[in-house]
Amino acid sequence: RFEEGRAAYLTALDMGERLGGTRGVYGGLARKGLAEADLLDGRLDAAEGLLAEAEAILVEALRPGHRYRLETERLRARLLLAQGHAAPALEMLTAVLEGEAEVRPSPHPRRAETHLLLAEAHAALGDVSAARAAREAALREAAELPIDHPLVRRAGGR
Repeated sequence: RFEEGRAAYLTALDMGERLGGTRGVYGGLARKGLAEADLLDGRLDAAEGLLAEAEAILVEALRPGHRYRLETERLRARLLLAQGHAAPALEMLTAVLEGEAEVRPSPHPRRAETHLLLAEAHAALGDVSAARAAREAALREAAELPIDHPLVRRAGGR
């Protein structure tokens, strides 16, 4: 339901413009949401532009390590993976995981998501054992989620 998601984010940006602008945190988050919808829909160029706008806003508005910045960095790594750039994605995901260790208690679904992306990056680089270890870490981070949760299924179940 990408188009419904895009429509909601576009409505949020339109409302923000009418109320005084969208250069603040919520405008950055709306752009991040639009970028994610485009990424999931395979519109990589559109996702790239929106994500760059979101990053610029959130870097200016929030401190390093803030959860919104970490989520945006994780999305950047997803985009890099989709573009076939596994090595820089791996580097970025490693930094995201370090930041998440500071702001999110374990186990945590966002940390599970980061581990799954790390597994994808390792696999793309041909490191099967590191990919397996990252999937196992994802399952540990997803320990409190129901067994049929999409993150648990993506990690290979329990």
